[in-house]
Amino acid sequence: MVKDHESLESLMEDEKFEWGSDNSPEAVYDFFINPPVEKVDFSFESPDNDRISDILVDQHDFSEDRISSKLKDLEKALESRQSGLGSFT
Repeated sequence: MVKDHESLESLMEDEKFEWGSDNSPEAVYDFFINPPVEKVDFSFESPDNDRISDILVDQHDFSEDRISSKLKDLEKALESRQSGLGSFT
């Protein structure tokens, strides 16, 4: 039925259309067209290698050598990461 109508108004005018909600169709439509959003700022800090090792090695029995190796790889990657597109604007 939705595919047969190009707008909410034409859908609601259809005799076969039944609305089964306490909210008005316009309110639901507006919610999806203009969803409520919050601006969130993220900040990423350097990982806490000791905490990561504690969780993975001590608490979950991961190999200490493998975790240490991957944490070193992560440090190298973080040191050499490129700046984002924000630096161009």
